Amino acid sequence: MAHNCIDWTTTPPARKVPFLVLSYGDDRVYTSVPKELKTLEDIARKEFNLGDADIKISSSCMNLCGGLPARITESAWEHMSPYVGCATIEVVASVVVEAPPPQELPPEPENAAAERDAGDPLNADKGNESDRGPGEAAREAVPDEDHQEDHDPVSAPEKQRDEPEEEEVGLPSSRKVGHRRRVVSENENEGDESEEERTIPARSQISALASPPKPAKAIKKERQSDYHSQTDAEQPGKPIKKEKPDTSSANYSQSQAQSDTRSQAPTEPSENIKLVIRVAHRPSTQESKFTTKSTTKVNKVLASACRSFGLDASRATLYLIVSMVDEEDGEVESLFPCDKNDTIARAGAETHTESRFLLKVVGEA
Repeated sequence: MAHNCIDWTTTPPARKVPFLVLSYGDDRVYTSVPKELKTLEDIARKEFNLGDADIKISSSCMNLCGGLPARITESAWEHMSPYVGCATIEVVASVVVEAPPPQELPPEPENAAAERDAGDPLNADKGNESDRGPGEAAREAVPDEDHQEDHDPVSAPEKQRDEPEEEEVGLPSSRKVGHRRRVVSENENEGDESEEERTIPARSQISALASPPKPAKAIKKERQSDYHSQTDAEQPGKPIKKEKPDTSSANYSQSQAQSDTRSQAPTEPSENIKLVIRVAHRPSTQESKFTTKSTTKVNKVLASACRSFGLDASRATLYLIVSMVDEEDGEVESLFPCDKNDTIARAGAETHTESRFLLKVVGEA
């Protein structure tokens, strides 16, 4: 049915009043009839505070589509402006173009690694080392050990700090067999154990376990004589050099424990991550897609959606839609209200998928 704002009984049809009614949601305003459609769009943005949003103007006054509103183009406005008495303003939601997923590289053939090793000069040197006999490798390794013994022990921690990777996989030196760490319980008394018993070499301990039981005094004498003979045989003719206990392993264990504690701490979500959400208002069958940051407050998202749908933000509430599958009822939607003071990420918006929200006004079912 044609609108009453135009008198269709006259030839040609004439406008009853020299005004035009613009409507945006529940808000309506009278305005003059401009000559250009662009001027009408500027009036609509100013009256309804739409800013730079993309809008479209539609009307059903001419009743050419069975009462359904049709969008007005700039070329048609010049000819049909005398027959339009009311027009509807709608905000066009911005379309977010998602980037295609990255393509996976084809798997590398198994023989490719062997071909690279064959052409690598470093691997060729490794092959030459494997051809040498064990005696030659042992003779070349001896000067390194002697050089390590003459090295100043004070500079050892500095070298370990410069090469942390080697410190993680390095094995303790055979010189430090006598220094052992021992975990003592609260009820155990360490005062009865002498210094000689705490520094027993591993070789004498194994032989003591394998031999038949002996008196305690005989075992103690054997351990003392074995310990002194070992220390004298290590460096004949040289003064015994007392080495400080290696505390680098203890410091490394402590730093590793601290790094593990830091890695186990819960990570905070990254700031300013762009999220894609879809907000729907089912009573008016309106739905829009928004791109926002993870730190944006819920009240700002709610205000933007209400302004797009022409609703009152002070009477509206935003709900997170969660779809669950029930064996009896099939897919069921659950609604969770969002706190206006929370961020949109804390309200439930996810980063790897499009999150859905429902907008409800007070009084709606």
